[in-house]
Order: sequence, then C-alpha cells, then structure tokens
Amino acid sequence: ADCDTDMSEYLYVAQAILIAGVAMTLVWHRHPILKAQIALWCLGVSAIAVRYGLAAQLDFYSAHLYGSCDRASASESATFLRSLRALVNQQGGSTLPIHITEWNIGLGNQCGNSFFSESRTQSYASAVLTQFQDPAQNIEAAHFYAGVPIMALFDFSTAAGKARINPSAWAFWAHAPLRGAHQVDTQVCQGSCKSGPAAETLPLLALGVQQGDRVRVVLTNDGTSSQTATVQFKGLTANAYRAVTSTPPNIVQEVPVSGSPAQVDAGTLQTLLSRPVQETRSDLRPVSGVVEVSATVPARGLQVLELQPQRTLTEQADCLFGWGERQYATLFQPLPQASKASGDYHYRHYPATQTYLGITLGTQRLVFWDARGAGGVQDLGPLGPWLEAAGCL
Repeated sequence: ADCDTDMSEYLYVAQAILIAGVAMTLVWHRHPILKAQIALWCLGVSAIAVRYGLAAQLDFYSAHLYGSCDRASASESATFLRSLRALVNQQGGSTLPIHITEWNIGLGNQCGNSFFSESRTQSYASAVLTQFQDPAQNIEAAHFYAGVPIMALFDFSTAAGKARINPSAWAFWAHAPLRGAHQVDTQVCQGSCKSGPAAETLPLLALGVQQGDRVRVVLTNDGTSSQTATVQFKGLTANAYRAVTSTPPNIVQEVPVSGSPAQVDAGTLQTLLSRPVQETRSDLRPVSGVVEVSATVPARGLQVLELQPQRTLTEQADCLFGWGERQYATLFQPLPQASKASGDYHYRHYPATQTYLGITLGTQRLVFWDARGAGGVQDLGPLGPWLEAAGCL
C-alpha cells in the first residue's frame, strides 16, 4: 500500500526476522486488517500497527524521498525529513530508525533527462547525504535510486562510446571516505550557530568526522553563488598542521568506454579521479588549540577539507619507506627494519637483499642503492612527488 504525496514519499513498516540465528532478512507485512484500511496509510500507518498490536514487532520505518527537480533544495529535503521524523514519533516510533529506501532529486519523467547533468544535482545530493547524518533524524540506511539510466550517477546512454559522469557522482566521492569514521560536532555560524547537518537556512551545510589523527569536513553550498567561509578546527594538540582542500568539478565529465558491458580503463579512471582541484596549506600553527582555514565553495557545489598533523621530514620518509616496502617487497628484505642516520642521509638497510633506501636531508631527494651491483647510489628524484604518491605528505 503506497501513500503518494507531492514529494512522492511512501511510508512502510517492516520487521526483521532472524534466520538460523545469524542472518537477517526484511519482511514487508501485509496484514489483512491493514489491507481493509488502505486510506489510513496517509494519516500514519503505525497508528494501525499500534491498534492491532503490531508496534512491538516493528524494527524501522521506511520512506521514499524525491525532490521537486529544479525546485529541489536542501531546505525542502530538511523539511521533509523532519516532518517524517515527527510523524514516526507521533505514532509511537520515537526509538525506531528510519530507512530512506529510495531517494533522488526528482523522478526522470518529471525532471527531464537533461536535468540530471545540471550542477544543482551535486549540491542537492551532498546536502541530503549530510542531512542523513543528523543524529536527530536517526536515519539508519538510505538507497539512492535511478529508475532510468539518466537519473543515475553515470550516464552510458546519451553519448555513444562515452560515459558521462554526472555532477551528483562527486557527492558520493566526497562522502564515501567518511564511512566508519567518528562524527564530530560541526557548526555553521552566521549570527547564530546551527548544527552543520541542520544548517540548510545558512549559506553552507557541514559534516565533519575524525579518522585517526585526521579531521575531514564536507562543505556543501546549495546556493546560486559561491560562498567563502572560515573553518575553525578546535581542540588541536599537535605543533603544526597541514590542510588540503579538494573541489570536484560540478559539470558533466565524459570518459571513453569500450566493450560490452561498457567499461572505463584504469588509466582513464585515475585521470578522472585527479580532476578535483587541490590546494595545500602547510605549517599551520594552532593558537590556543585552534587552526583557521579559509574555504570558498562554488555555487551548487561542494568542497572537502582535510586537516592532519604535519609530519616532520623524517616521519614522512619513514612513511615512504613503509610504502616502498609494500610496493616492492622483493627488493627490501627482511622486514621490518629501523631507520638510521648517517651524515646527510636518513635511510634503511635491508641485509638479506643488500639494498638501501633513503633520503638526503639537505636536498630532499629519494635515493636507492643495491650493494650487489656496481651502479652506485641511484637518485630517484625529488622527494615531494614520491611522498604524494605514497600518501605520506
């Protein structure tokens, strides 16, 4: 039984059934009493569940969220999610999570195929992904839905021999690394302050997480003009920090495909993933535990800001040595080996393979020596590109 309203939301109840003591499956209940009272779904299906003693069996409520295409906004989705939460709470489900089993900025037959290539699909998707993380909403799962190919993140139909990467795909690129991280308190302030995931009435939404010693923030601008803000990171304890801002494209990107089914080759994919514009700021010194970083988020776009303690040169080198040992294990045995210092060199020696891997402290270059040969010390080039490739900056 579906309850269809202006925003195409549907509300269901579900029960989780334990199978063989381990696996979990979902069963949609179609109780005969409920079938006779379909019209009441629009007034709150759980009221019926409570009346007939089913409420105790419910594990979650589910709904569909579709925006209104070119009128969709972060404010619209926030209003819907809060109204949904309020409805569930009113019907006795205040402790139960919500599953958004379908969501998108709109339906293809209502928006038109070309709409899904517009920039606003990026900021809308990022805003909704941010709002899903609002603890007050208790949203446990959500499923992005594409009923036709053009509604999807990737369009293989419009251009022959090419895949079009729609702007909304970059919202998932920004949010996917947050999985499993510890969410931190994030506020957006302009006059007054609001929780980052609930700041739809302010110029930006913000979602922050901590992953080890790194803090990662996704800023979303659902407005029609770029927004510049100062991001304050508080409670910092390291001596210096490094900040990297990454801004993905918010227009369609096309990449060649081949084969059936169509595939993108690995080299092209790596080129695509390098398209976000990065800016790095180093040697940021906390003042009373606070570092400030300016950010300019494009209209209908997003920006990822990552802050981490700045490694010393030898710490960066040790990180690079570890990466090299994993990438070229046959050259560096046995493991592990401690780093050593001699003159201008910071290095590691691997006795079984009689190899050395090190850096020059003065000129900051990566060097390698295979003592079994006659080639002498090999200069592998400036240290910077190697550190970037290894993720050791």
